[in-house]
Amino acid sequence: MGKNRRLLLSIIAGSALLGCSMAMASDTVDVAESMAAENLTASIDVKPGPLGLIVNGASSGIKTDYLEQSALAAIEASGIFSSIDNSKAAEVIMPMIGAKGVFPGAALSGDAPYVLKIRVIKVDAPSFAIRMTVGMKVVWTLYRTIDKATLLHEVISSTYTGAAFEGGLIGANRVRAGTEGAARENVRLGMEFLEAMDFEQEPLGFEQEALGTEQESGNSE
Repeated sequence: MGKNRRLLLSIIAGSALLGCSMAMASDTVDVAESMAAENLTASIDVKPGPLGLIVNGASSGIKTDYLEQSALAAIEASGIFSSIDNSKAAEVIMPMIGAKGVFPGAALSGDAPYVLKIRVIKVDAPSFAIRMTVGMKVVWTLYRTIDKATLLHEVISSTYTGAAFEGGLIGANRVRAGTEGAARENVRLGMEFLEAMDFEQEPLGFEQEALGTEQESGNSE
């Protein structure tokens, strides 16, 4: 009788241990599945873009090379867009955005779902000053190309006052130093507007649609 009782107790204890092990294993599986789901969500978090960038001046006398370099560097550093294209590709789309009844094709829109046009309309600089104060007025406009929607349109004014003889004794060099300072400030202000935008509410990007199409094609094969 005593042996049977000990045997029964051993069976009960073994069952309890087995139940605990199974419960712990189930919890481990649940945690692993949750972590895998989070990693999958992070891996498919695609940023908006690519972004086509156009920087130009309202007149041929306005030089925009430094402003373009500053804007390109700032946008890349911000990580807002998946990539930036400052080649001539976006300039092909711009006439279509401005024309009534004409829409960019899916191929063109896919190359640049967004186009940012930065246009310098005015630069004010004194002819001579020990400390040059340069003012700059720039229009920042962000378009969504597929439907030609204007997502951002801001006229941004910026100024920069250089130190005494900043840029050297030659007046033209001091004007250039002041203009570059005003350009950096304008880019800083423009980036504040871009960073405040909520791209999560934007429609699915063309790069994501293309990725989905490729995946469906691969699955069908």
